[in-house]
Amino acid sequence: MATVCDLFQRFNLSCLTVVNSKGKLVGVITFHDIAGAALEEELSFLLIAKDMANTQVEKVMPSDTLNLALAKMEAEKVSELPVVADDGSGRLLGLILEKDVVATYERELRERWLEDRI
Repeated sequence: MATVCDLFQRFNLSCLTVVNSKGKLVGVITFHDIAGAALEEELSFLLIAKDMANTQVEKVMPSDTLNLALAKMEAEKVSELPVVADDGSGRLLGLILEKDVVATYERELRERWLEDRI
């Protein structure tokens, strides 16, 4: 538990992904998930990341559209989603952040607008 709290604090994260030894996504821990447990210092040493992880996690694959990613973020009220491999392995590839999706959309709109002006 101390390690999880340290990671949230040191890297200013809003969520942590939990994977098994094969890199398969097991779940996600949000800061909200650990807030109560962090206050119970005498019990915190008993907790492990896997036990705190939410295993019912919405995720996307590299082949999904950015529109689908944004829709899932909106539906789940989150600002990031895990990206897992398309091959059915559930292997975690990374996180996609809402701010990055929005920046990509803005860049694409700007490029299209400039192309139409030329």
